[in-house]
This record gives sequence, C-alpha cells and structure tokens, in this order.
Amino acid sequence: MKREDIRKQDEYQYQLNLKKGKSVILNDDRRNNNMKYAGMLDHLEGCRYALGELTDEPSGLLPITEHRYQELIQQFDNYKQRKLQEGYTEPEQPDSDLFNQFCETLAAVDIYREEVNEVKGRIKEFEDEIEKERESREVLRHGMQAGANLKNGRIHDIDGQLVSYDEDDIPYIDDEKSPFNKLKVSDYRALAKQWKAERIANRKHNREAKQKAAEEGVTPLGLRPEKNPKFPEITKEMKRVKLL
Repeated sequence: MKREDIRKQDEYQYQLNLKKGKSVILNDDRRNNNMKYAGMLDHLEGCRYALGELTDEPSGLLPITEHRYQELIQQFDNYKQRKLQEGYTEPEQPDSDLFNQFCETLAAVDIYREEVNEVKGRIKEFEDEIEKERESREVLRHGMQAGANLKNGRIHDIDGQLVSYDEDDIPYIDDEKSPFNKLKVSDYRALAKQWKAERIANRKHNREAKQKAAEEGVTPLGLRPEKNPKFPEITKEMKRVKLL
C-alpha cells in the first residue's frame, strides 16, 4: 500500500489525531506535566537531547518506527506472494489486522517527523539568538569577576562569555571571542579566583607605594595594574572539554 493511500483512511486519521494529542513535543500542557520533558524544550541542550531521542540511529523513535513500517510492507508482500502460490489473485488490501497496523505505524512515523520539525525549529531559533549575541557582546569587559547569568536554571554566560553544556551536562565556555573558549566553567572559576586575588594584591601594593612616595615627596614607582591584571594561564591540569 502506498503511504498517500493509507493517509486517506479514517483509521489513519484517528490514529494521527490520537498520537498528536498525546505528544509531549507538540503539546505544551502535556510536556509541562511530564517529569522528564518539563522545561526540556526551553533551552538548546534540551532540544538537542530531544532531537537525539527522535532521530539517533539505531535507537531513535523515528528510525525504529520507520523500520517497523518497512517490516509491515515486507509482511504484506510475503502475504501476497503466498496467496499467488496458493492459486489466488494478488490481494490489493491487507487483512483488517494488518491494515490497522499500517495505519497506526504510519501515523506514528508522521507524528515523529512533525516532532522532529518542531524541535529543529526551536534549535534554529536558539542558535540564531546565540549567534546574534555573539556578534553584539563584549567578553570579559570587567575582567574575570566570575559573574554568571542563569537562564532556566542553567548558566547562560559568565563574564560575558557564552556557556554550553557537554555530553555529561557539565558547563563550559563556548565562545570564540574568549581566550578561555572550551574551558570548563569550574576551571574558569578557579582562574578567576587567582585573577581577583592578584588584583587585590596589586591594589594593596599600589596603596602602600603611593603612601610611601607621598611621605618621601617623590613620584611613586613600580605601580601594578589594578583594574585588569594579566589573565592567568591555563594550567596543564585544566583540561578543555571535548567537542561534541
């Protein structure tokens, strides 16, 4: 049976509407009431995870269901061949049980494809938003303050540097404008602590140097940078994350 012929059947339409109504991807209320999927499509990493569940080979819902549909086609072909061998004319339609399986399985395939398109659309929106931010944003404008902004309970950026999450759900700096690109946020925070300690030490040194120079009536020498000390180097122990 051709797919376009199955899509004209009442049973297919019934299964399609039933599955669409139960979809956690296509229905906000169902998703928000689902412990696993609530909030998943509200951030890029969640959308990518959902897309993987739908499309990854061989365990994704779409390839599994498509494979099941191909099995039904083979089953119907075997049935037709068997009838011909028994001396009957080739049947044009499967029996009612197999027909219902065709309708239900094709409806599932079509719903999963619709879900894939929905998730891909959300991913594009997030990626477009990130790209727009990349072009307009200043990184480390105020130095390594380790000031992070959250979005949906996850780190969105730190000191103006955009943040993503790796396959282990660990945040890392994902910003080509940053000298710390691909560094885990935890390692960046350790470096920021060094940077802030150096800035405090420089301020103390300069304050003492200026006080001494004022007492001696001379110009203070050897002042150190207070606002923006040199960024500390990434140590060998600090491993940059592996790209996904």
